[in-house]
Amino acid sequence: MSAHGLEPRSEAYLRFVERGRRRLASLLPTERFEALSWDPSGLTKTSAARAQVLYFTPHGSLTEPLPWPFAEVVKAWVVLGGGTASRWTQRVFAARWLWRGVEQRLGAMAGSVFVWSDFREEDVRVAEQLMLGEKLSLKTVNKAATTMADLVRDLALAGVGPAIAYRPITPRQGDTNNHRVDNPEGRGENVLTDAAISALADIFGRAESHQDRFYSAVMGLLIATGLRWNELVTLPLDPLEEQEVETRDVAGKSKRVRVTHLRRHKAKAKRGGGDGRPSTEMQPLTDQQAELARMAVARLQELCAESRRVAARLEETAPRWVCPLSARTRYLSLDAIADLLECSASNGNVILREIGEVDPVDRGRRGRPARRVALEDFETYMTARQRWSDLWTIYPDAGRRGQRASESLLCLRLNELHLTRAVLPARSPTPVRCRLPLWSPTTATAIADRPARANSSS
Repeated sequence: MSAHGLEPRSEAYLRFVERGRRRLASLLPTERFEALSWDPSGLTKTSAARAQVLYFTPHGSLTEPLPWPFAEVVKAWVVLGGGTASRWTQRVFAARWLWRGVEQRLGAMAGSVFVWSDFREEDVRVAEQLMLGEKLSLKTVNKAATTMADLVRDLALAGVGPAIAYRPITPRQGDTNNHRVDNPEGRGENVLTDAAISALADIFGRAESHQDRFYSAVMGLLIATGLRWNELVTLPLDPLEEQEVETRDVAGKSKRVRVTHLRRHKAKAKRGGGDGRPSTEMQPLTDQQAELARMAVARLQELCAESRRVAARLEETAPRWVCPLSARTRYLSLDAIADLLECSASNGNVILREIGEVDPVDRGRRGRPARRVALEDFETYMTARQRWSDLWTIYPDAGRRGQRASESLLCLRLNELHLTRAVLPARSPTPVRCRLPLWSPTTATAIADRPARANSSS
């Protein structure tokens, strides 16, 4: 029995490792739990997300395995923590540094004498100091130390290791990719210069096309607030709010002033509660920031108004797609489908074949039978093709209210930012005719990639 009253391979230890084995088998069936390395590429969500091979070896070696009592618990923790392949990579990186801290305390015999019940806060602190000694960036050190603290906490909760509350000695660094107009010194050499900002301001004032007005407003909002892309696309419809705050003047007297705040969903929030950062935040803006942000928000509210109306109609009928024709009819002809969806006759023919035509009627020019489908079958077909989860900018879960597309500042229709393709649905020419085909949500990739694609095609 160790000083902490835990056996080296206690029942809690064995249960924890067995859970990790089963979880790995379900997530990556081709990987062996005992292997020296894992390939987590099967967990990547996009081809752009690069998955690195995970080596359970000491730093500086790719062939020497970590001691098994240490490695198998770390492997189980990596798997049971969930997340993407990149998150797994962060956990393994932190665990390998943690072993260096353990070696500093136990010496050359660390591999044969280490037990989790004798794990100490000193091991984490030494590992963090070693990273600082290797001149790693402060942001990397803080992230790794925070991950090591998560490991210690999770093992204590599972009954595998002692209860240790560790706080990193390296302060959390500000994000270097957030640049705002009130902090020009922090922009760096390779970010927007004052001349570039002036050029964007000129575009903002002179923009005429729908695309130019949209992108200039987006860039203005990014420059004013320093938001990330995924924070931008989750902004609520009216994100600016004025609040009274108490401050002191130059003489030290207390006074109340009105400050404009930006309501945002934080990209790196920990939604699990506890000591994690909250998911929403009221970010204060300077007067200069607030002025530019108001102009950008007002323009985006105007440009996305029609798309929000479209989304609101779809949300009202969800999960069923309902034909928006003012006069209900039993059948829809090929011309009616093409007009309703603003698609070509060939695309309408494809839809007719997929749904299945009803008996045609003799009408039209030269007595040709009019091809048609039943309205009920058409609505069922459209319902099956619509992904209704796309109507949520933030999906409600774990007690969160969520945020619908119609409640979001950025709300775009299919192809709305494309320079050559038709917008689906197009703006309705009359108030009684609402065109509602399939909905496409706004994504950070769609906004970020479109200018580059437009330039390359030209």
